[in-house]
Amino acid sequence: MILLKIILNLIIFILSYFNVFKCRLLNIKNSNYFILKKSSDLIDPRSKKFFKLNCKNLSKSVNFVRSTSLVLSLNALFKLKNIIIINSIHDLTYFKNKILFKKKKLSEKEYSKKIYSLMNYLDIKKFSMIDDYRLMELFLPICNNLNIFSQGFMHGRISNKLKYQNNLKTLNFSRYYVWNNYFKKKILSMNQNYKPNQIEIKNVLIKYNNKNLSKKKGIMIVEEDGVNKSIYKKIIKCLKKNKEYCIYFKHRPNNKIDCKFDRFLSDQSVFSLHKENVYKSFKKFNIKMLLGFNSSLLVECSYYEILPVIIINGKNEISDLIKDGLFHSIKIQDISKNLSNLNISKKEILKIKKKTWE
Repeated sequence: MILLKIILNLIIFILSYFNVFKCRLLNIKNSNYFILKKSSDLIDPRSKKFFKLNCKNLSKSVNFVRSTSLVLSLNALFKLKNIIIINSIHDLTYFKNKILFKKKKLSEKEYSKKIYSLMNYLDIKKFSMIDDYRLMELFLPICNNLNIFSQGFMHGRISNKLKYQNNLKTLNFSRYYVWNNYFKKKILSMNQNYKPNQIEIKNVLIKYNNKNLSKKKGIMIVEEDGVNKSIYKKIIKCLKKNKEYCIYFKHRPNNKIDCKFDRFLSDQSVFSLHKENVYKSFKKFNIKMLLGFNSSLLVECSYYEILPVIIINGKNEISDLIKDGLFHSIKIQDISKNLSNLNISKKEILKIKKKTWE
């Protein structure tokens, strides 16, 4: 199995370097980073949404991509233009050093040098990516050393309490596009190496119109990893006491639906949503309230004048956003009391929207 992985990685590596030489001949100076996804066009929806990446404009740039499987990598190399699979460079470096009994830390250093050499060889002038916290520490120091103009696009809520976002405190894009003025102030307070003119506001949220609007008001619950289904069941049973609203459960689009839980939703007359466009669903199903624990949708939904209700289960990872008044908060132990006698205040929604988006 390991030998097969090495062989496939070698093939991917060779095909990637063919694209390197082609881009050098074509004198392409712009570059992107994105993640491959199992979808019709293989491009991460977040990159499409936040910096308008699509199959057509890939031909005008060098595209460094991260993949989740060897099969997906091979598929992408034949379907997409000018892509370099960075996983193969990383994995071959790791396999080689493992055979030579070198430390893992040395492999990471060597991997970084190879990406540096590629960007230097291609004479890249501009680099774009979503603010992928894991890959910022690879690409941004390289961009700084090679004087490459780097632009980052915010793809999820930012909090100084989230440990995996620590790179935002120390690493800088040449220009950083954030959703709104609230997050501009947040970044400037988290990372004082930024100047205010380096942070630009770019709201990509779209308000959809739908003629077949549901007459009955809706409440949406968003599924999140790490939350036990028993908690969702408790929330749903409390909400069911209020007959004024339809209840919708939005499964994570990249996760398989739990069939047993889906039967529970059906028994409770809860509408199950999976891969539907969530922003279109807000309008179509007349959503007035969204419940979640840590989802970025809790920040986004107030733009659509939907009340964001955050359930606090122990120590919350985005307590600074809660303290700043971006959500209506309910403690897990108070679910029965608060959700059974539900009152969605338009005044509270507009107050949160103003705090977040104006």
